[in-house]
Amino acid sequence: MPPVWNCNSRPLSLTSLFAWFYHSFMTQTITIQQLQQHAGELLANLRDSDEIIVAADGGKPLAKISAASPAPPKGQRETGFWKGQIYTTEDFDQPLPDSFWLGGEN
Repeated sequence: MPPVWNCNSRPLSLTSLFAWFYHSFMTQTITIQQLQQHAGELLANLRDSDEIIVAADGGKPLAKISAASPAPPKGQRETGFWKGQIYTTEDFDQPLPDSFWLGGEN
């Protein structure tokens, strides 16, 4: 793939350019103190594609906060769907023989 952008004579691929754009505009790095002061505002403005990186004072990343995926909608349950296809034997609640638990033959 030909270079998309040339910075300091180092060509960037389209993938590298997208990664730079994503981390520049959709990822926000904040300190623990900033998180404590502005937690409500930061979380209220968090969108599906955003990430917040919480970093220590030295800049070392400690945690990543991202929006939770919504749960898929639950469908209406259909009663009787498996009727007649599932059964239990008469002795299903009887204790199993010792040979079952010890790995022997029945």
